[in-house]
Amino acid sequence: MKERITYLFIRFQEGNCSRSEFDELFQYIALGETDPSLKEILNSVYDAVLGDQEIPSGLLAGLKERQTVAAGFRRAGRGKKRILAAAAAVFLILVFFVYNRFRGAEQAAKERIAVIHTVPRTENRFLLLPDSTQVWLNAASSIEYPQTFDASRRVVALKGEAFFDVKHADKIPFIITTGEVTTEVLGTAFNIKAYPDMEKVTVSVKRGKVRVSFAEKQVATLEQGQEVSVTPKVEMVKERVIRESDAAVWQQGKLVYDDDTVEDIVKDMERVFGVSVVVESSYLKSLRVTTSFIQEDGIERALQVLCALVEADLVWEKEAYFIKQ
Repeated sequence: MKERITYLFIRFQEGNCSRSEFDELFQYIALGETDPSLKEILNSVYDAVLGDQEIPSGLLAGLKERQTVAAGFRRAGRGKKRILAAAAAVFLILVFFVYNRFRGAEQAAKERIAVIHTVPRTENRFLLLPDSTQVWLNAASSIEYPQTFDASRRVVALKGEAFFDVKHADKIPFIITTGEVTTEVLGTAFNIKAYPDMEKVTVSVKRGKVRVSFAEKQVATLEQGQEVSVTPKVEMVKERVIRESDAAVWQQGKLVYDDDTVEDIVKDMERVFGVSVVVESSYLKSLRVTTSFIQEDGIERALQVLCALVEADLVWEKEAYFIKQ
């Protein structure tokens, strides 16, 4: 069938199409509107015959009106009317292919419509992505991904913290974007912490290998038991070795901080415990702390330990915790 349609289309394009061939070609076009396999053949023939020839954008304007006029021209006799009929038919064929290409693009766009999952404070959630990649979202985090992944790569956007167990797929990298920091893998398990209101993005590898880039430049290649922190504002990159079990300790109910500011630690606690914590001093906010807490011990116990480390006082008032000098 494809060979026949190609033959008819070339005959028509060259102006050598007989009336019976003309009618046969338009019959295929009409059937293509309801037959997906035939429509695919018609589009492939269009590619083969016309290639990348530019089609004026105005062709789609007044489609119904021009189709009606063209249909009238088809019934015309010889001479000038036949010339007009051929011209109108060319228009119809081009419109058919352009229209269906646009409709195909529209359908493809629908398949790429973003799916967004957001987790509120104090909660976490498990997700299964279209490629069977497993994702655990931490509190106050969101992830965005297409309904159907591209055949050449899988891209998701993360705000917050998530642990990924990526479905391995040769030659189809899995890419996580978090602002200016990009993490790329083929198949592995790792954690990303990238809350928009925190100063750094941290990637910790539990299994496999990942490549981390900042501002489109590769900054680290991590393997099992390695971690990198990227601080975009000062363009600082810090790598360290961790225990494989520490790649996503939040899943075990632990809060672990490595050289984090008091301000960032407090923001994290607000997300996890769903409370309001106010640090009154800019000096206190900027202090850096390395520590860990058990979530089950509660927010007050964690804040008491934090205050002891930075020599501050903890006060409860107006339905919020205040850290004061």
